Amino acid sequence: MDWISAIGDSAPPHVTERMDFQQVKELKIGHSASKVFFIKDKRTDGDGGVYLKCNALTPAISLEAEKDRLVWLQGKLPVPQVVHYAKERSFEYLITAALEGDNPIGAGDPNSPENTERVIGLYAAGLRQIHSVPAGACPFDNRLPRQMEKARRNMADNLIVADILERYEVDNVGVLYETLVKTSAAIQEELVFTHGDYSLTNIIVQDGELRGFVDWGNGGVSDKYQDLAIAAKSIVYNYGEAWVPVFFERYGISRPDPEKIQFYQLLDWFI
Repeated sequence: MDWISAIGDSAPPHVTERMDFQQVKELKIGHSASKVFFIKDKRTDGDGGVYLKCNALTPAISLEAEKDRLVWLQGKLPVPQVVHYAKERSFEYLITAALEGDNPIGAGDPNSPENTERVIGLYAAGLRQIHSVPAGACPFDNRLPRQMEKARRNMADNLIVADILERYEVDNVGVLYETLVKTSAAIQEELVFTHGDYSLTNIIVQDGELRGFVDWGNGGVSDKYQDLAIAAKSIVYNYGEAWVPVFFERYGISRPDPEKIQFYQLLDWFI
């Protein structure tokens, strides 16, 4: 499907008007069902621009949820400003202002030990900053009962990506779901405000400094290990397992809980 043409056919005017005289680039974001475009006005200089996300209206993914979290986080954390949100026909659209900088992977910094250590330090400091947001006033509940219910619905609706089978070397997703359910009973939550998808691609850096955080669709009150587990997974994928202890040390945990890390990494596939 030519999604740029599809947007022009079905989107509300506030979205389509941004497609005129613009440089439009579609971005590939992992397994996300959302289509993401970076839009920049070719008539002006500078690095400014906006991101447009669009996807079909579905209970599994909600751009409205991300919009609500971004609005709530204004003044609390460096996050993108919401430019526009709309529902039209069977689609929803979210436009956000681009933060200056790039994620440390997309920036293409040399993969030297010195650079990696700097990135890991920023990554850990960023998570401490997110977890310092007072959770008591947060209206977004991502505690374990709610997450497990979401996992159950996604399992029932066959929304679990097939890559999980290769990752865990099993033939049946149901086996992993049963493991998830059994393990969840022993989890003691350490509740903080969490990002919900704290991968390296969701932090923005520039000139060696942390500039902000993006992709807030799963933000809310949850166990801090939901973020820590995803962070560890992202570090292994991008830099290697040897850097995971460095991250935990910089975050402030001398003895990470391996059972919680395994549990929340498995849960992430289901939510």
